[in-house]
Amino acid sequence: MSVRLVCEGSKNQHEITVDETPVVIGRGENATVRIDDRWLSRRHCEFESLDGTLVIRDLGSKHGTFVNDVQIDQFHLNPGDVISIGLNKFRVEGIPSSTDAVSV
Repeated sequence: MSVRLVCEGSKNQHEITVDETPVVIGRGENATVRIDDRWLSRRHCEFESLDGTLVIRDLGSKHGTFVNDVQIDQFHLNPGDVISIGLNKFRVEGIPSSTDAVSV
């Protein structure tokens, strides 16, 4: 599963590609993906693949993890969801929607 998290609303357009999980995002040296943002915890949130879906989980961050402007502890992501962590917003791209048909 390859998922892109495309940064929105920033002068420095960047994206994060998640090919393997778990992936921890934070500002600390132990994070898989480091983002220099004073509002992020050292280990802010984690992405994990569960049964073909991508799950985001808050890791007890001080300022919270939000999906579509709702604070979450854990959330199964769909394409188009917007993740807000610290001063960053990322749009989720590249994962199959739960409503997509599967051909056999």
